[in-house]
Amino acid sequence: MGWVEDNIPVIGDIYKGVKNFVKGVVSIFTGGFGVNLDSPDYSSAEAETIQGVLLNKDSAIADIPVVYGTRAVGAARVFVSTGAGSNEYLYVAYVLAEGQVNGYTKLLVDDNTVTVANYSHGVRALATSGNYATDSRLEVQFFDGRDDQIASTLLQEAPGWTSNHKLSGLAYIACKFRWKKIESEADANNNPYGGGVPVVVVTLQGKKIFDITGAAQPITYGTITNAQDLAGGTHQQTPYTISADGQTVTNNPGPFTVLSNLSGGSPGITFTTSGSDSKVRIRYGGTFAFPLKVTSVNTVGIFGYLSLRTGLGVGTEIKNFNVSKTFTSRGGSTTAFIDEIVSVPTGTYYIYQQLSFYAPSLGTWTRGMEVNLIGPPTSTDIVPYASHTTVYSDNPVNILLDYMRNPRYGKGLSNDVFDFNSWRTAAKLCNQVVTYTDSTTGKAFTCNAVIDTGVTLMDNIRSMLITFRGMMPYQQGQYVLKIEHGGDDTDITATPANPVVVFSANNDNIIGGLNITGDSKSSKINRCKVVWTDPAADYQPNEVIYPEDGSATDIQYLAEDGIRLEKDITLPMITVREQALQAARVFVERSRNFKQISCVCTMAGSSLTVGDLFKVTNERLGLDGTFRVTEMTIGEQGDIQIAGFEHRSAAYAIEAKEPDITRPTLTLPDPMLVVAPTAVTATSGAAQNVATGGGYLETDGTLRRILVSWTASTDPFVSEYIIQFKLQADADYVTAGITNLTTFFIQPVTLGSVYNIRVAARNELDRRSNFATAAAHTVIA
Repeated sequence: MGWVEDNIPVIGDIYKGVKNFVKGVVSIFTGGFGVNLDSPDYSSAEAETIQGVLLNKDSAIADIPVVYGTRAVGAARVFVSTGAGSNEYLYVAYVLAEGQVNGYTKLLVDDNTVTVANYSHGVRALATSGNYATDSRLEVQFFDGRDDQIASTLLQEAPGWTSNHKLSGLAYIACKFRWKKIESEADANNNPYGGGVPVVVVTLQGKKIFDITGAAQPITYGTITNAQDLAGGTHQQTPYTISADGQTVTNNPGPFTVLSNLSGGSPGITFTTSGSDSKVRIRYGGTFAFPLKVTSVNTVGIFGYLSLRTGLGVGTEIKNFNVSKTFTSRGGSTTAFIDEIVSVPTGTYYIYQQLSFYAPSLGTWTRGMEVNLIGPPTSTDIVPYASHTTVYSDNPVNILLDYMRNPRYGKGLSNDVFDFNSWRTAAKLCNQVVTYTDSTTGKAFTCNAVIDTGVTLMDNIRSMLITFRGMMPYQQGQYVLKIEHGGDDTDITATPANPVVVFSANNDNIIGGLNITGDSKSSKINRCKVVWTDPAADYQPNEVIYPEDGSATDIQYLAEDGIRLEKDITLPMITVREQALQAARVFVERSRNFKQISCVCTMAGSSLTVGDLFKVTNERLGLDGTFRVTEMTIGEQGDIQIAGFEHRSAAYAIEAKEPDITRPTLTLPDPMLVVAPTAVTATSGAAQNVATGGGYLETDGTLRRILVSWTASTDPFVSEYIIQFKLQADADYVTAGITNLTTFFIQPVTLGSVYNIRVAARNELDRRSNFATAAAHTVIA
């Protein structure tokens, strides 16, 4: 297989157990974000779902969405009825979302913003704006979806809705629309409805959920002194050198104190527990390194025991750990051939060792020990799901946690399957205030989502994870949550040059070789377009692009690649422009100039999980880099197969974005409100009269007329004008005619009579303006 002298294979000669594992999976896009950029573009379909949540539908069996954060949503009309006595009133129940939600802040009826007197749960409120406020045309009653809510008293006015119709657990709005009989032009002008069941859209502050950021605080289980690092870090013991062939060493010196008869001396590691139900995990292991190949005859071995005791000297032994390990391959290595968990009460404890070594040749034995204190499985403030205090939150970690724990529309998982400490850490990172632009700041990650409960659980979880670059490996029976960031779990903005790693892979623990590949045009991009949900555009889809077209970065990347490599991604749960831009930037930057790696390690790599950072070094290859795990599996022989991509902290830097363009303020006319004409004048006299030659009303054969003129309405939707007149003493006006001009003759009129004249504009929707009047005009000769 082309093995080189230091047990690392030539690139391209891959350990057979890893070939199939890495085939096609070592793409940086299969892990961290939860989205595969190698899949076909799907922005159009996803963008349509952003618009789709605003639609109204008639259904009693439609999937009810879950709203998290703040979003505008349409409704499912589950009840429509007229009043018992007449059709004057229409009663409608609009179901909005699963409850309990925090409340609603905006109501649109047929695309018209309607303010109401009260937005509180269960309170009946009249509209206070526009024509909806005239003659009590609209009354609403909002319910936030609590499980014990009562039935709507407003809807009980309609036949078919009783006190048993509570819609428990559903947020909905009950509406009472009044169709007032058109008996006058004022009635027609004040009618806000255009026919059909009104369409309602509500801006909803969504589900009230548990906030993990102030809970699950770490419990102090005790303290450890003289801590050692099993993985070979800075606290690893100095290697012990075996100086002669066949030498047997007993009670070898070192940082661990070794006692022949368990009397006297000082222990190598001590620890104190403060929790009555604490446990201690003891891991011991090491590495042999010998220049000659070990045969079945010439065996390297370690023999002896470790002792966990309650006191210095003899004390009381809590646990004896037998140490017996042999190696039959050159450079053999292992870790954690002791790995046990022991329950201990409150107190101080000591670990002693008594070991013997045998080796057939010169070499070194490097050993290390880890002691970890394990407290109760959950913190005391993590209670059953239904017992939590809930609040409004747009934190994506809180949202994901609620979705996975909710038994009604989520997975209904119990508390013991969550590593709450990691979830709290991630939630705090999401809440961290970062730079948006040179003059604005905001949270690093938020989530404002309309969850389709008809979509699979895994698809919804994937969409939530991508919102904050989340990773959720299942480790030792619990879901651990991580964020793909620069490498500092305390600061989302940090880009450390040497981030903390969980494991270091090197010649001692890589047993199957390395496979390293660089980037290619099939896996990298030089432009990313992200479609997001824009609140400033009434929660319609919008898009951002990184790098900006024609920018220095755009020109550089295009020159490097020689071709446009673009990807469109839709992130419907992002409603902040700068967060969408940051996502686009990370997508581009982490796809460029990176290495992909796969290797097979000893059980030393078992401490890794997907999302962890690990270091890989090899002098022969000149390799010394940090990588992030994207895939892991355990081989048939107990080896650990790892795939990952190169980690570059700079790819996650959060830089000030260019401010958004100044959006023009659009003052669009309301088609329901028509602007009246102005400056109505009436003129009569010889210039307006017509001589008929045969007599008409006057004995001299003159047809007398009034010329009415006006200044046109400024309303762009006006299609015609209505001209009316009456004798000043009369009660009612008579329509003289309709025109699309700004002049009109009223005829015949009587010399010396006094007339009142008025003009109104009418638009294409048959909506009329108020009348503009010319009063008390006396007809002259």
